Amino acid sequence: ARMLNQTFDRLEASFEQIRRFTSDASHELKTPLSLIRLHAEKLIADEAVAPPHREALQDLLEEVDALNHVIEDLLFLSRADAHAIALELKTQDPQPFLQAFAQDAVALAEHHGMRFELEHRRSGMAAFEPKWMRQVLLNLLINAIRVSPAGGLIRLRSVLDEGSWCLNMEDQGPGLSEEERNRMFERFVRLGAPGVEKLPGTGLGLAICRSIVGLHGGRIEACPVAQGSGLDVEIRIPTPA
Repeated sequence: ARMLNQTFDRLEASFEQIRRFTSDASHELKTPLSLIRLHAEKLIADEAVAPPHREALQDLLEEVDALNHVIEDLLFLSRADAHAIALELKTQDPQPFLQAFAQDAVALAEHHGMRFELEHRRSGMAAFEPKWMRQVLLNLLINAIRVSPAGGLIRLRSVLDEGSWCLNMEDQGPGLSEEERNRMFERFVRLGAPGVEKLPGTGLGLAICRSIVGLHGGRIEACPVAQGSGLDVEIRIPTPA
């Protein structure tokens, strides 16, 4: 038993070192990236710089922005791992929140030639922070848009069940294997069904979703849709007693 405890202690220490390295490295990268952006912006404003070089500098700025986004995601995950994020949970009726999200979701889906539907059943209260739950739903929606065919339907189902608020985001994409579904919420995992290119991005969006849902005391998982092809991502958050 003592050897087993020592092994667990060493593993925990290793995980803590990884978390600390991720956080420290992310902080250290922010300053040089800010300097790169500053110098690139100055060069773009210089009339002596030839147009082709300005285009290259603009591409550089876009890459800097992408790296900054990755750093912010890593910092968030590090803070979540360290339980350093305090959510301001508010007990509220989720329907107004869902309706506001649906307005933006419809516009985003239509922009990509798709449809979005919201179905909310049963009245009641749930404890959540709208800002973070919106981020979760937006990440799931963007993933659903990326894999769904033109004209496809993305559906968000919400129900206040006994003891939990259940949310299901369903797409009409090719779906994922059981092994891929088990890995999809891990960091830096980018998946693609056979014959389909892997999704663009850093592979951190779904890991962030899992962290946010976990901070709400809930869980997130994926399964095949009940009918046809596609993926059903389910979130369950406990409701106040």
